[in-house]
Amino acid sequence: MRSVVYIIVILCVLSTYPPADAISKRKRQTRGCVNDGRFYPIGYVLQPEPCQTCTCEPTGEFDCVEKLCPQPRCVDADMSKCCPTCPNGENCLRSDGAMVSQGSLTFSTAGICSCSEDSAGKAASCYCPGWPLSSLLGC
Repeated sequence: MRSVVYIIVILCVLSTYPPADAISKRKRQTRGCVNDGRFYPIGYVLQPEPCQTCTCEPTGEFDCVEKLCPQPRCVDADMSKCCPTCPNGENCLRSDGAMVSQGSLTFSTAGICSCSEDSAGKAASCYCPGWPLSSLLGC
């Protein structure tokens, strides 16, 4: 009878301890991450590249996410930042290399050129009108 009581007491005591894998997970979760020989705590955010953000996870590994950027709607985009910007606003490119601001008309030897909202970041739409304007423009 005494041995049965001892076994029950031992089982009760053992059941209050967490399983060995839970202890190892807890230890692993409190450690952090190592990158290039440096230690970082859990939750630390690194930015190894302009468009990449990495967070130290409880698993001891960095979870990295790439930023997705929209296509620039200009022909002279500043590519020095993570996402390209349009320093001169939305525009198109005329066949002679000149820029046409979105929503405007220009006159050149290519004809009358425009940059619509749909064509921003692409080639300008140009047409040569009939005589006498075509002779004035030279198209």
